[in-house]
Amino acid sequence: MRDGIDGRLGTKPVQPKPPARPAFPGHGAFAPGQSNGSILLLGQQLVRCGFGKHDRVGPSKSWGEADQQNLADFQRSNKQLSGDADGYPGPHTWHILFS
Repeated sequence: MRDGIDGRLGTKPVQPKPPARPAFPGHGAFAPGQSNGSILLLGQQLVRCGFGKHDRVGPSKSWGEADQQNLADFQRSNKQLSGDADGYPGPHTWHILFS
């Protein structure tokens, strides 16, 4: 016995929780001229997933052609999304990208 625990009581390993998927901010967040944190988050996730080749500088808060092209590449690479590879995120694309 050690410290009053007799060995029959074990400790369960603590499983870390997966990071929470951010909520889809809505279609209006992703359009030419828009600038917000959701665009940056999307760009960062695309780079983490290997879809950042059209970005010369890296993810930013401003929506641009590179964001649209990177997202279209991601959509084409996923059979659940390939029929809708327009480069604009919807709730389904967002869910898959952040899963």
